[in-house]
Amino acid sequence: MIQLSGLRHRLTRRKLHPPLGFVHIPKAAGTSVVQQLDSRLRPRKFVYGLDLSQFGSFSAFDTMPAAMRATIFDHARAIPKDVDIIAGHLSPKTILAQYPTAKLVTFMRAPAPRLLSHWFYWRGYTDDILAKYGAWGDAIASARSDLNDFLCTRQIACVIDNVTLRMLLWPHPLIPEDDFIDPKHDSDLLAEALRTLEQFSYVNIIEAPDAELSLNGWLKENYGRSFWASVQRALRRDESIRKNPSKVPAVKMNVPLSTQLQNIEDNALNERIRLDDQLWHKIATWHFTQEEANRVYTESLSETVKRYEYLNENR
Repeated sequence: MIQLSGLRHRLTRRKLHPPLGFVHIPKAAGTSVVQQLDSRLRPRKFVYGLDLSQFGSFSAFDTMPAAMRATIFDHARAIPKDVDIIAGHLSPKTILAQYPTAKLVTFMRAPAPRLLSHWFYWRGYTDDILAKYGAWGDAIASARSDLNDFLCTRQIACVIDNVTLRMLLWPHPLIPEDDFIDPKHDSDLLAEALRTLEQFSYVNIIEAPDAELSLNGWLKENYGRSFWASVQRALRRDESIRKNPSKVPAVKMNVPLSTQLQNIEDNALNERIRLDDQLWHKIATWHFTQEEANRVYTESLSETVKRYEYLNENR
């Protein structure tokens, strides 16, 4: 059975030229995109992992299980060689350092709903799950505090402060590991992030009405489509790009999310997304007028708040 399975894998998979690098912005439908890349392209070797952009100055990786540590690349050379698709919470610099010819792909999500989703996702981690993350579990557990405190926790700035821009530019001397980005650098960082996006072969937002068709069209144009990918597509029709189902929180919110949003101090939410907002709106104008983009953003935020309040009340 094992030999047959291995033979089937070799016969139905292919090597990609050049390799593809997927920069997975957290909570931006990346799991769905990964599934699409695998089923549409049928790559021979697919690697998923994280680089140190996701951990700030955290270094206690020896407290994590070996299997988890193996998915964390502490430098670009740790990424396996001879891979067809490199995907994960990785900066473009990490991918290109090991695979300089890779075609880069990414999806963005409206930053306020994305950040709230990250907070709520981490709140879904039970004590047992947190324990599996070793010392990093303490950082994840910070999501059990109310939203205002979470947004003001400098030690996790790497995962809450303008994360899209941080991932595009990491590592960067003007972006601190354990502190928020100084607004005096906004103009320079935003300009550099936009130049970085020009290195990507494909960029989109998950709210785009044709996101799935657009990605699949680009994949077919650049990599073609194998017979086996067509067979799989016929067998599995539901492959739309969509956000993962939300987890029920392990710790209930005592104050409704809508109320917490009204009581955030010092404009903390807007500060944590101010640069990502500009990046998202830049890409959104490819699909919408400015008025439509603002409406889509507002509706996405409203939908996110309602969904999480419902899950919180029905946990």
